[in-house]
Amino acid sequence: MPKLSAAEVEHRLAEATTALRQSLASLLLSLREDHPVPGCLPIPALRVPADITDMADHAQEIYTNLWSLPHGRCKAEAWIAAWDTCPHLPDGGVHAVWEVLDAWRSLLLCAAGHAQGRKQAFGLDDCQNSVLARLTDLDRLIAHSDRQPPS
Repeated sequence: MPKLSAAEVEHRLAEATTALRQSLASLLLSLREDHPVPGCLPIPALRVPADITDMADHAQEIYTNLWSLPHGRCKAEAWIAAWDTCPHLPDGGVHAVWEVLDAWRSLLLCAAGHAQGRKQAFGLDDCQNSVLARLTDLDRLIAHSDRQPPS
């Protein structure tokens, strides 16, 4: 990987941060509309990280929230409990929220790689589109269910 100049890293970091801001705004709006009851789901604090290291750290925080074992083998107990107890979402709704958060985690890692100029399997736009696709899946699930989210 060729060494990037400080200006190139700064430019790429700005692109990554813009993608994160846009996606987080959509994500938070969708979650507020689809599941506006705070505390029911184990959703961690979501934020736009300040720098590349913070992106990786926040991705790890999300990973720890979603998974209980390394390498994604078991979902975290709090999420398993939420599947059984959340009365606000239709069947599959809790899993759809979980998928949105996992896509957000992937976008964080992709954004860090983009800022560093790393060659990646998926580009920043691909990862951002994945978050939007998971949000669309969640919105469709809500729209086509008998159980509407509380207002």
